[in-house]
Amino acid sequence: MHYDLFTMKSLTHFRTAGLLLTCLLPQMALAARPMSTEDASTTGDKHYQFEAWQDHAQGSHASNLAGAVGWATLELGAGFTQTNAPAGQAIRDRSIYLKWAQEAHEEQAFRIGLKVWHQRSRDSLAPESGAIRNTGGLSILTWTITPELATHFNLGMVYNNLNRRYERVTNAAIAWNPIPSVQVFAEALHQRYAPTTQAVGLRFWAIQDKLGLDLTGSRKAGVKDSSGVGFGLGWYGDFGG
Repeated sequence: MHYDLFTMKSLTHFRTAGLLLTCLLPQMALAARPMSTEDASTTGDKHYQFEAWQDHAQGSHASNLAGAVGWATLELGAGFTQTNAPAGQAIRDRSIYLKWAQEAHEEQAFRIGLKVWHQRSRDSLAPESGAIRNTGGLSILTWTITPELATHFNLGMVYNNLNRRYERVTNAAIAWNPIPSVQVFAEALHQRYAPTTQAVGLRFWAIQDKLGLDLTGSRKAGVKDSSGVGFGLGWYGDFGG
């Protein structure tokens, strides 16, 4: 396959963008903060959520905004991210998703869910060469071991239009609530052809089930100087008042 000089430069910029997004955004599909692994639950019928957070890694930082609304057992959400990198590079990312999860019952140990999403990214250093587009889907399994302890597993596929290939996505997480106002978790996130992300995090409910404050840390397995930190908040409510 032949590329002209402009195309080669554009591909280089996009691959740099992809590396930065990989370092700053552990998983392309949006998940409710603070985990990137999806759990088999939704925002809730006639409920909404708004989340904002910052991620920092390798001299770059990403500002993220996301929101979602729930209807019955479905959740519809969208997000925007701007990543600012050295040398004036800016990457803008927009996402939309639809998620379904099995209705939860107190005595139910296993729950399942599904999620589909579409994402577009643009690099300021290669504006004429179009967007990186990713479209994918996930199957989700949550195992509630005890009321305070749960594990979450994701298996799915994403189509990467830059490389014109399908890439398998596998995520796993364990989350523990030692007290109602605190959740801690650890997770591993993998997308084929990319290093595995290892992450830990904490959520503190400043106002129980309304205002959550988050702190996360992550690293890429086998990648030097790939550590990142993130902090954010989320607001959760319902349309009933």
